[in-house]
Amino acid sequence: MKKTYAICMTMIFLALSSCTVESLKFWEEKTSVVPIPFQLTGFDESQKETEEYVEATLKEKFVIEASPEAESSSSDIVLYQARAMENDILKALHSKGYYNAGVEVSVGLEEDEDAQPLFAVKPGELALITGVSIVPKSYEEELSKLDLKAGMPLDAKSVIAAQAALYKSVQEQSCAYDLKVTHQAILDSSMTRAEVVFNITQGKPASFGDLSFTGNETVETSFLDKLAKWEEGACFKKKRLNELRSKMLESGLFSRAEPVTAEDAEHLDTIPVTLNLKERPHRTIKAGLSYYTDEELGISLGWEHRNFFGEGEKLGADLDLSILEQSLETTLDKPYFLREDQKLALNAALKREDTDAYESYSIESGFAINRIFTKKISASVGADLNFSHIKEDDGDSNDYALLSPIASTTYDSRDDTLDPHKGAMVKLSVQPTIDVIGTSDPYVTTQAKARSYYKAHERVVVAGRINMGTIIGASTLDLPASERFYAGGGGSVRGFGYQEIGPFENGNPIGGRSLFETSLELRLKATDKMGVVAFVDAGQVGKDVTPTFDDLSIGAGAGLRYYTDFGPLRFDVGVPLRGDENSDSNFQIYISIGQAF
Repeated sequence: MKKTYAICMTMIFLALSSCTVESLKFWEEKTSVVPIPFQLTGFDESQKETEEYVEATLKEKFVIEASPEAESSSSDIVLYQARAMENDILKALHSKGYYNAGVEVSVGLEEDEDAQPLFAVKPGELALITGVSIVPKSYEEELSKLDLKAGMPLDAKSVIAAQAALYKSVQEQSCAYDLKVTHQAILDSSMTRAEVVFNITQGKPASFGDLSFTGNETVETSFLDKLAKWEEGACFKKKRLNELRSKMLESGLFSRAEPVTAEDAEHLDTIPVTLNLKERPHRTIKAGLSYYTDEELGISLGWEHRNFFGEGEKLGADLDLSILEQSLETTLDKPYFLREDQKLALNAALKREDTDAYESYSIESGFAINRIFTKKISASVGADLNFSHIKEDDGDSNDYALLSPIASTTYDSRDDTLDPHKGAMVKLSVQPTIDVIGTSDPYVTTQAKARSYYKAHERVVVAGRINMGTIIGASTLDLPASERFYAGGGGSVRGFGYQEIGPFENGNPIGGRSLFETSLELRLKATDKMGVVAFVDAGQVGKDVTPTFDDLSIGAGAGLRYYTDFGPLRFDVGVPLRGDENSDSNFQIYISIGQAF
């Protein structure tokens, strides 16, 4: 009985599945829109730009629906479509300033079904602007700020751009709630001369009233007040409402932010504003995989809450697991700490490292106060406390309690942190360190990092980086092994394994007190999803304080990029070209998320 029931249910399920599959074949397009071949004549060399614009209009609109069932498109439909395009062509010519233009459509499909429709254009004479004026005349001083001048062609794009610029200029000086800027092009009888008149109308001046919020279920109003920086009584400007909306969306806490004014706002002297908000989910779980030949498989797991206490605090926890390193780190960022341009960052971590140079267990905690001076310049001061037990490969084992004040400054003009196309990033940091229990002598670590990106073409980016560092104070062997400089690996000099560049003793890396690294990378985006790169990396670690360049290790290679919504997936293969006497492999493979730098 049970067997018969199971067989019947299986047959019903398969039947329903086949029906469902047939209904879900949305990828099979039953109809498609295809362009109709055509010929376009009548333009001379000086009208090349206008010809290309008309041609683009035809390619976009002169189309026909074709179905797989139909053997060919009906000649009657093509004939109708061709004659219907006459008005679109004239509109395109008018927008470029040819107002006495004409067009003749010659199809010839009645005699030859293979004939292409011919659009014979007679552009006529280009209309020129004889004068530009503003009504009322009290705004005539704005004319000098416009790019639209007498003698220019009556091009629709130029006129509309001038209207937008005029609106922006008047709005910046006006407090009116109701402001409109329109234009008229008054052509003469020959349709070759025109007077452009801009008309400005604005209501009475007004000021901003109070700001209220709706839809903020978990975000505190006190935090929104700080974020909005609202000035009650300030001159009313719609630009300020757009800035308010952008500020809320950029916080990452909201999916919608719409400023709304009263229905009768045009009649009010003081205009209250209500900001309608919709909160985004504040929690995120993330996971990632990486593979480096030297480090093997790496797993990253993360959790983040972007509004932990209700005022935009960001609490995160990250777990990273690989053969060389295992770590658990928590961070808490508190915005608007003591002042609006400051953030407090707290961190704590448990970490284990097992490399060819040393094995360490550490507990770290610290804080930093970050201040933003401009959109591109920021600085940070803070301190870290690190308790660690380190065992070097020569058998020495030591305990450390490192207290490190840290100061840094950063210039960052990159357009994207995961996949930059232009801009630069420069960071300078100084970190003096004292061992509280006296195992190590005091020392000072100074580092300078610079990265630059140049967009050579729409799909080509040239990227370069330089890292330099020095440690002053204790000698190399008196420094904690985990605090020395090392080079080699996917984030350093590709082609070499992790820590394979620098001084060695007894076949193991010992690190150094100076560091120099540089990279040059050519990135070509072949399609919207796929790209290729070629790179050369170089680096050196020295025992002396001052970086040297006489014994550089050099690696080179190529890679692939697959571009996703959250950043590029990286696949690089590097080979050592020079200084590979300590290398265990003839090549290295690196797979991860994001560009190499």
